[in-house]
Amino acid sequence: MKVFTGQVKTVVQIERLEEKRRSLGQQQQTLETLIRDIRPKGSRRWCAAKDRIDQNLAELHAVKKRIKKLKDKQGKKIRPLVTEHALVRYIERALDIDVEKVRKEILDERCLELMGQLNYTNAEYPTKRGYTVVLRDGKIVTVKG
Repeated sequence: MKVFTGQVKTVVQIERLEEKRRSLGQQQQTLETLIRDIRPKGSRRWCAAKDRIDQNLAELHAVKKRIKKLKDKQGKKIRPLVTEHALVRYIERALDIDVEKVRKEILDERCLELMGQLNYTNAEYPTKRGYTVVLRDGKIVTVKG
C-alpha cells in the first residue's frame, strides 16, 4: 500500500508543479509585454521589470527541472534495499546461525578485559581469535580482520 501511496503523492506533486509552470509561463508573457512598453530602456522601472523577468525565468527553470526529475523517478522501478536488521534476521532464521553466540564471540574474554582496563575508551581492541573490534561510544561499530 505504501508504494501506491507514494505513486499518488508523486502524481499530485507533478500536477501542482505543472499548474505552477503554467502560471509562471503566463506571468512571463505578461512581464515581457510590460517591459516592451517601458521607456527608456535602462530606466529604474525597466531594470526592475527585467529583474522580475529573470527571477521568474529562474523559478520557471527550477519548476521544469523538478517536474522532469519526478517524471523520471516515476518511470523507474525502484529496487528495495535490504536493511542491516533484515540481513541479521535472515542469517539467524534462514541460515540457522545463532546470532547471540556470534555476539559473544565478538566480545570474547580477552577483549572485554582490555576494554575494562581502559575504562571502555573509544579504541580498537584485539581479540583472542586475531581480529580487532572498534569501540565507539560504548558500541562495537565494526570488526577488522
